[in-house]
Amino acid sequence: MSWTVYEPFRAPVEFPPGEIEFEACTFDDDTLLEVDRLLLAGRCEDGRLEIESGNTRLVAMIHSSAPYVAGLQEGQALRPVPLHEFVARARQLEDPVCRLVSCDKALVLLTAVHFTKRPDLGGSMKLINPAHVLRILAKEERDAAVALVHDGARTLLFLHKGRPARLFFGDPSEDPGEGSLEERLLLWAFDRVPDTRVEVFSGLNVAPDPDAGSSFVRLDDEAQPSPPATVLVSM
Repeated sequence: MSWTVYEPFRAPVEFPPGEIEFEACTFDDDTLLEVDRLLLAGRCEDGRLEIESGNTRLVAMIHSSAPYVAGLQEGQALRPVPLHEFVARARQLEDPVCRLVSCDKALVLLTAVHFTKRPDLGGSMKLINPAHVLRILAKEERDAAVALVHDGARTLLFLHKGRPARLFFGDPSEDPGEGSLEERLLLWAFDRVPDTRVEVFSGLNVAPDPDAGSSFVRLDDEAQPSPPATVLVSM
């Protein structure tokens, strides 16, 4: 007798939302052309391009109206993807949904950090007190990112030299709305202790992909295999 074990479906964790500039229930040549047209027109100076199917999501971070780095979400896992593979991987997804999302430049950085860095610290809020973490980061005057993961969404805090500078809620409707950035984050977090994970990242410099700045059409063209050469043989 053989047994088949099925992994439970786990949707990719959501990053804080931005403004959707374009959405399509397909990913083809026309989609690529439209995304490039919108980027060229300055509709998304900073943001991300998401291609999603099931529990898989490809994300290309957009900076200065062009791809900067890319990553892959599979369930809860995140890892980097070379930009030259991005379009080819997207074409392999079944019934994908494509979204071009504009957002704050700091949010682009914090999102990119998740795909390119490993957290210095990570664990349940039952074990890690975010207030204590913030005190240490302030004392050390470090640039850092604090991520709180709850109910399938990431709430992100950017610290500049140890001081909270930008805060992005995974679900903006849950923002307490009053107090300093630190107070708002901690008020939100301590209402959700049992089910919240804390992650801390430092060293926030994210190097551009070697193909950063290329259009998506160009990335697609360069990923396509060259046509077979025609050889003329004279007899």
